[in-house]
Amino acid sequence: MARNALKPVAAWILFIISITLITPTTLIYFPASLYLFMGIPEAPGLILFIPLAGYGLYCSWCITLKMDEYTQFGAPPYIYIGVAAGTIALLMLTKTFGIHRSIHEIIENPLSAIIYGYGPFISSYTSLLVIYSMRRNAVSQG
Repeated sequence: MARNALKPVAAWILFIISITLITPTTLIYFPASLYLFMGIPEAPGLILFIPLAGYGLYCSWCITLKMDEYTQFGAPPYIYIGVAAGTIALLMLTKTFGIHRSIHEIIENPLSAIIYGYGPFISSYTSLLVIYSMRRNAVSQG
């Protein structure tokens, strides 16, 4: 076992929280992307939203499922690119469709915010922060 691996209890807690945050968005993404794909002739800007959101969601799942590997060896660059793509998709969703524009709307209806993309957003950035801190501790310990 590597010195910089997460403690088993903390790793399981982070895994369960990440799965809980990512799953609702994943379940909504597939039917919503089909619906948006059918509406592309009316709104051609949606053609950019679907792959950005999908790639960001894919990278959120990669971070969640390979957390132990990433804490030991670091996350590959495509993960950071995917998290950035997911963030851009979330901003597009927020600005274009007007969903959860303010923090007050998120606090009033947190489940809706998690479903519409804030779950993977929170999970991805929390996991990347854990990876960064674990890698930093490993480097400082030698």
